[in-house]
Amino acid sequence: MSSSRILVVDDNLANLRLLVDWLASESYAVSTATNGFEALAKIEAEEADIVLLDVMMPGLDGFETCRRIKADPAMVHIPVIMVTALQDVDDLVRGFEGGADDFLTKPINGLALIARVRSQLRRKRHHARILEQSLVDQLTGAFNRRYFDAHAARLIARCRAACRLIAVLMIDIDHFKRINDTYHHATGDRVLKEVVHRLMSTLRPFDLVARMGGDEFAIVLPETSLDAAIQIAERLRRRIADFPIEGIAVTVSIGAAASSPDGEEELDATLQRADAGLYQAKRAGGNRVTGEANEITLRPEHVEQTRVVDEID
Repeated sequence: MSSSRILVVDDNLANLRLLVDWLASESYAVSTATNGFEALAKIEAEEADIVLLDVMMPGLDGFETCRRIKADPAMVHIPVIMVTALQDVDDLVRGFEGGADDFLTKPINGLALIARVRSQLRRKRHHARILEQSLVDQLTGAFNRRYFDAHAARLIARCRAACRLIAVLMIDIDHFKRINDTYHHATGDRVLKEVVHRLMSTLRPFDLVARMGGDEFAIVLPETSLDAAIQIAERLRRRIADFPIEGIAVTVSIGAAASSPDGEEELDATLQRADAGLYQAKRAGGNRVTGEANEITLRPEHVEQTRVVDEID
């Protein structure tokens, strides 16, 4: 049973019904639109997986509708199959230049329709896997630095536009080099994965967690004040320190900073302030949270049950 969502766009109701019947027979979830403007609104609202788009429509024709879909970063990944009675090569070229992924020529053959839809859905899934692999750190499952650089600034800009506070945490695992040297890199990898698991399971779904490199992570907390960020950071610190990983007492140091909704501070400046707090925490012995003028410090309660690595990186 397919869960793929297909939007069919055609101003001819007879053609619309025919396409819907064929697609519904393959268990696709099908919605319809009768013009380009309605199509654009439905794509945004319903998150279509693929669009079947008639070329000849009044107002916003298929060529211009396709161009707008492919010009929008939120829609560009959606395959568009243009449906046309046109045989002119210039029209095909115009469609492909506008971003069309494939064409179907009227009168439509049902088998050809289903084959093309399946082909485009396979391509979309393959592209999604490649994109995910390029943006997610394969060891830990956190986003990677590339994703962070592309999306964190936009997240902050959206909060600022809505007059919302936003906070940033910089996190570093204490003594991680010594963990690798003492217990080998395979153990170090498992420590990294478990630390990220504990971070993600403690945070909200919309908080952004990224591995910045090595054992350092950044977290962006939308709609969060500095005081709240420090409380969250302390909860994260305890979640890691209170339960050994691979029999090792693992702790983290965390720096926190917040950006005012009415300020003009760039993301890099906020990160630098959080990073300064992180290194202040490290210099003070680690296993603590430092947030600008605020500091909270606690030590693990279960050290006696673990193998402890004492040297600071």
